[in-house]
Order: sequence, then C-alpha cells, then structure tokens
Amino acid sequence: MKQLLLILLTLILFTLSPVTALAQGGTTGKGTLTKPSTNGIINPVIGNLGSSPDAANSGSIVLGYFIIIWKTIINLGAMLVIVYFLWGSIDWITSGGDSGKVASARNKMVQAFIGLLLLSFSFVIIAFIGNLFFGDQFNILDLTFITI
Repeated sequence: MKQLLLILLTLILFTLSPVTALAQGGTTGKGTLTKPSTNGIINPVIGNLGSSPDAANSGSIVLGYFIIIWKTIINLGAMLVIVYFLWGSIDWITSGGDSGKVASARNKMVQAFIGLLLLSFSFVIIAFIGNLFFGDQFNILDLTFITI
C-alpha cells in the first residue's frame, strides 16, 4: 500500500511540475506560427545563464548565483530567528509564573539569539573567504533592503 501511494505521489508530482520551455516564436493571432528567434530558448527563471562564454569561463555567473542563494538563506534564517524569538517571548508572557514554562521560553529566546549569532558569523566568514579567493567579484556584503 505504501509503495502504491509513493508511486502515485511521484506520478502526480511529475505530472504537475512546471516543465515549460519558453521560445521566442509564437502565433500571429491568426493561428500561423512565427519563426523562432535565432537566440534560442530563453528561460526567464535563470536569465542569461550561459549566454556569455567569457563570464562562464571566469566563473562570475556561478559566483553571482551563489551570492543570491546565500543571501536568500541568510534572509530566511533571520526571519526564522525572529519568529522563534517571538514564540519564546509569547510563551514567557503566557507562562503564568510557572517556572518550567518560563525556563522553556527562556531557552527558546536564548536559542534564537544563538541562531542569530551563527547567521552573522557565517555571513562574515563567507564574505572573508570570498574576498580572499575572489576579490571584488564576491560582493556578498552589498546588502539590498526591500522597500515598500
């Protein structure tokens, strides 16, 4: 039974996964197809990955994507630290003086603070190693903030 469920889940995931290639050609509106561009297939998710042989040989494309992924991980970790710290503080407020609940809430808050320190240290260590090996190309400390 478990194998059947696993097979069905796998088939559903493969069936529903978005595997679309976006070509430059299309229709004219009357049902006739236009000629695709000579630039090939463009994937909007990965942008110009692989379009410049010089950038690919130097490794700057992969380095740029590594920076984007690392910044995303740091941002998600920071959000999780904030949520865990708030969870601990709400547990502390609602503990009602019970020493076991206060200790549990304090542990959550301390662990959130330790997580924040680990995120900060990993950010600094990666930036130091990146600048040591790649110089100015590895610009992970160029922070961008979301504005509304």
